Amino acid sequence: MVGKRSPESVKFRAYIQVRCKNGFCAKDIYHELCDAYGKSEVSYATITMWMKKFKSGKTTIEDEPRPGRPRSVVTDKNIEKVREIIKQDARYTVHDIVQMRGISSGSVHFILRKCLKVRRITARWIPHLLTEKEKQQRVSIAKKLLKMYPSYNSRTFADFCTGDETWVHFFEPRRKINNKIWTGKQARIPCIARRLQSVKKFMYAIFYSPQGVVASVPINQGNTVTGRYYKSKILSKVEKYYKKRRPASGIRHICLLHDNAPPHKAQVVTKFLDERKVKVIPLPPYSPDLSSCDFFLFPKLQVGAICQDRLLDLQCTSSLRVYLKGL
Repeated sequence: MVGKRSPESVKFRAYIQVRCKNGFCAKDIYHELCDAYGKSEVSYATITMWMKKFKSGKTTIEDEPRPGRPRSVVTDKNIEKVREIIKQDARYTVHDIVQMRGISSGSVHFILRKCLKVRRITARWIPHLLTEKEKQQRVSIAKKLLKMYPSYNSRTFADFCTGDETWVHFFEPRRKINNKIWTGKQARIPCIARRLQSVKKFMYAIFYSPQGVVASVPINQGNTVTGRYYKSKILSKVEKYYKKRRPASGIRHICLLHDNAPPHKAQVVTKFLDERKVKVIPLPPYSPDLSSCDFFLFPKLQVGAICQDRLLDLQCTSSLRVYLKGL
């Protein structure tokens, strides 16, 4: 067996010992064990090694005690102390536990991995921690969307238009090691709300459809996206695009997918969309996995943004158009 030892190794040795005394060869024993347990459980080299030991006079099937200093620090008392420490705060590092207990880092690793059987994982970044009410609202809206669109239809989804605004940061810290915690194998990955603390940033609004970019609006510094600004500066460009593309119907009967931010829910915006008979797709709060912009587009914009000039040129970038058409 190569790599990790099988939990049935002692049973295999006893079987090899009995078959060896009965005069069976290593090849026959290997085939018998492979037929019963599979080839990944025991190797031919292991069988020949133990047959040599049994033929040379070895009678025990247990491993011989290994030389070296016995463990005197890995005691039940220290194991319980370490368990209490990580139960109190799972973000303590090995160095912290070493300082608190006064034992070596190797002993702390052994207690955590072998005795407590925990592993250290990093919290997953999410935009917001949902309340129970928001979770129920998310489930109900998701069911409603599945009823409205049970399967993909290229003709139906051709009328979809999705868009949103985002802050594109020129510098974004990526270290997540401070969010690692010790937990068991079956535990779920924790979530924390992401907070970006970057001074240099730029707001950008972009709308796109299956046909490509509909409207891209860089929001100048000092401007606030209110309901009136959203209607006059952003949605007006979306309407202009569809009037040029479909002179007869224009923006009518377009399925608009944008989140429920305060500017999007303003009375002036809802009145504007109702007058033009635009169908607004419901979206639960803080749900980037249901928003095409938050899930597909904005992460790539934030990674690729280096300076404001590049953001202003995104509407003319052919690579972005190709990417959007492939969504």
